[in-house]
Amino acid sequence: MNPRERVLAVFRGETPDRVPWGEFAVDFDTVESVIGRRTHLRAKARSQIALWEGRREEVVNSWRRDAVDFYRAVPQLDIVTFPMATWNAGPRGRRPPAPEQVDESTWRFEDGRVMKYSEATRDITCVEDPSEWSREFRAEDFPLPGEAGWKDPGPPAPGVFEVIDAVVAEFGGDRFVCGPSGGEIGNPFFAGMQRGMIEMIERPELVERMVRHNCARQCAADEHCLRPGQDGVLWGADFAYNSGPFISPDDFRRMVTPYARRRVEALHGRGQLVLKHACGNNAKLLDQFREIGYDCYQSLQLSAGMDLEVVRQLVGPDMVLWGNLPLEVLQAGSADDVRRIRGLKSVEIAEALGHCPYDEVIHRDNMVVTA
Repeated sequence: MNPRERVLAVFRGETPDRVPWGEFAVDFDTVESVIGRRTHLRAKARSQIALWEGRREEVVNSWRRDAVDFYRAVPQLDIVTFPMATWNAGPRGRRPPAPEQVDESTWRFEDGRVMKYSEATRDITCVEDPSEWSREFRAEDFPLPGEAGWKDPGPPAPGVFEVIDAVVAEFGGDRFVCGPSGGEIGNPFFAGMQRGMIEMIERPELVERMVRHNCARQCAADEHCLRPGQDGVLWGADFAYNSGPFISPDDFRRMVTPYARRRVEALHGRGQLVLKHACGNNAKLLDQFREIGYDCYQSLQLSAGMDLEVVRQLVGPDMVLWGNLPLEVLQAGSADDVRRIRGLKSVEIAEALGHCPYDEVIHRDNMVVTA
């Protein structure tokens, strides 16, 4: 079997010649160790600064060349991924608005948004947005097909897909390639997570209209975003923290499930498999994951109580499960730490790492994260 055949066998319920191996993301420090040179690939802050400085071609050339060289150097990886849009540097010839640099780790845009660099994530994140609470939203801001103001999304500007098309051309047909789509239905928040949660309580009809609008646009955009030669999509929005979902299962059923199911059905209709990354403890949402029709649940964060055996019991046989490794140990542990957990059942690993047993996690009261 080649890597693609191996992965597809799993989705067909067959036994492959070996267990497929894939990574949701491989960050730049690991990539640099493999290819032996500096890269922009998954170097989030480094790439963002370069784009602000007008060095788009440098970023694009690095992403394209280094992704190909990395996957060539690691033939054991059966799955090729592009997490968090690490293929889209914007249209060719267009420079994104650049903020003013306040100090070595802080930037401010003209509209007052403040961005900070985090050493922990090696990323630049918005930490202050003056419009989060002041911007007004109306039903007219989220037109639906057939209403005044609705416009079908057209094709993206030239150059947007040049990185991903080059990588798909290199590995399509041999590896299982997860490419872009029109988008996914994530948490139903707009103008920031905190305000989004308030809006869900105070104006749920408006929030649901926003989700319907997004769903319609995403389904229409699939026509332009799916790349010839890709096998599926890997969506990355998280729905839970370690203790439970960000929103209640009832709100999830109203605001997310029917529209996520529509998105999955649309992609299935275009021949794509849908793989869903979701960190955290999603136990109270797993029945809805099954209803949505995700082909694969990726992550299964063991430290959040997502034990492989119990998850399998809850989702049944139709969803492929990818993960359940103690990533904290693989990332930060010693070689002896990794050897010590090898061969243990996932529940035993969780107990060895000091995490509470799954039956305690699954019955814990739901937690709403507001910050």
